[in-house]
Amino acid sequence: MKSPLLFLTFNRLEVAVKVFSRIREAKPNRLYLASDGPRDFCRGEDKKVQEVRETIMSMVDWSCELKTLFRSNNLGCGKAVSEAVSWFLSQEEEGVILEDDCYPSHSFFRFCDEMLDTYRDHSDVLHVGGTNPLTESKASDTYYFSRYNRIWGWATWRRAWEHFDLSIEFWPSVKEDGRLHKILGKYEAEHYSRLFDLVHSGKIDTWDYQWFLCRLLNGLALIPKANLVSNLGFNSEATHTLDSDSPLSNLELGVMEFPLRHPLKEVDLQLDKAWAALTPSQVSLWKKVIRKLGMK
Repeated sequence: MKSPLLFLTFNRLEVAVKVFSRIREAKPNRLYLASDGPRDFCRGEDKKVQEVRETIMSMVDWSCELKTLFRSNNLGCGKAVSEAVSWFLSQEEEGVILEDDCYPSHSFFRFCDEMLDTYRDHSDVLHVGGTNPLTESKASDTYYFSRYNRIWGWATWRRAWEHFDLSIEFWPSVKEDGRLHKILGKYEAEHYSRLFDLVHSGKIDTWDYQWFLCRLLNGLALIPKANLVSNLGFNSEATHTLDSDSPLSNLELGVMEFPLRHPLKEVDLQLDKAWAALTPSQVSLWKKVIRKLGMK
């Protein structure tokens, strides 16, 4: 693996070890480990967090440049992840990001390497996704361009992350001028507008919807035709991925064929429409999140 890699952990040892075992096989030359601190109100979580950190550190048995960002206090999902990515990309021009429950295929790493290299100087390409449940496609290309992110295993460039704004202070003006409706379909625009309202008002502690909006307004994502990452974290212990019956849970890993067959740089509307059809499951998911957080 040529690209630097950021691995994000918290308090789940079993999935973190399984995911890091794949990273260990890829042997990145520059490895960044980030971990949020334990929550004061969760008894015994400090020991769980420390056990994850010590175990992952003990598994780094290859020659690499290693840097760590281990928080003593809990920042929460939004700040912990986004600040870790900012820390990572302040030291690297580009790189791969994996959270502790995102289990990659072996070809995920090579795919990210090639995409980061191929589109390094394309200012309108901002995100490389690894997850794709939409494996039915007649196109012969091995990846496609999309309006939608995939953040369960992804890669990006410093130039792209510079668009990120955790507070999305600009959202009211974007909502007022109708820009979202010009990019997305009516249903998707209305669905995401409600979510962005919650994020902007501070009622949801996350980072990925902010990245989706910032990226959507400034450029494209690219997605592999094969699914290269499986999320292992759909259960009641997760922060957001609570629904174990979700169609996005524990996806089967596919195989990426090399050399890659490159598409034209235009959105695949057919596959984007198919992805948008999964939105109802996400609406159900966020209703559960909102109930868990005690919101109305």
